[in-house]
Amino acid sequence: MGKILIVDDHKLLIDAVITLIESIKGLEVVGYCLDGEEAVAFYEKNSEVDLIIMDIHMPKMDGIEASKKILSINPNQKILAFTTYSDKQLVKRIFEAGIKGFVDKAVKKEEVINAIQKMLSCGYYACSLAVKVLIDTIYQKDSIDNLLTEREKMIIKLICKQYSTKEIADELSVSVRTVELYKKSLIEKIKVKNAAGIVMYAVKNDLFTDNDVSYE
Repeated sequence: MGKILIVDDHKLLIDAVITLIESIKGLEVVGYCLDGEEAVAFYEKNSEVDLIIMDIHMPKMDGIEASKKILSINPNQKILAFTTYSDKQLVKRIFEAGIKGFVDKAVKKEEVINAIQKMLSCGYYACSLAVKVLIDTIYQKDSIDNLLTEREKMIIKLICKQYSTKEIADELSVSVRTVELYKKSLIEKIKVKNAAGIVMYAVKNDLFTDNDVSYE
């Protein structure tokens, strides 16, 4: 028996998912919510849920934030992100939030059923689109790791934190001239025009966390 909570801001889609779930023996829809805030409030009072099918793009509180709050209550809660695929950054944010399942709304109903059953049995599921994003991310990261030296990564990190050339030189115990040469080499290597381009490159390729980047 699997107790399922559905969270989505489109009632017609909720009705369709309920119909699909009720066609599967042993599954029960225990409730539905129209936004993330409602989902968190529901879960605080009804935590005996085996699986939450969670939309991501919703008003008031999106599915990622709602999932984080629910997982803070129960880190073992199984959550399946069920949303329209947009880009690799969204998929990465979903998994980084602790959500262990992702299925695109565009897939056939057979795959939705498979995703629900896999989540209930083992707690993990990724549709082909999510798998591709994750694999591409791994290979991209490997490629960047091979492209940049540890010293170059450190300089990029300090540039992202808005260190001046002199401050970088002091931090690394090298001359200002050496830092300038590293910057010139980096600009040529990653094919950007200036320090701002280096920061954009670092953000785009997820070289560092938000704590490493200064936006002041």
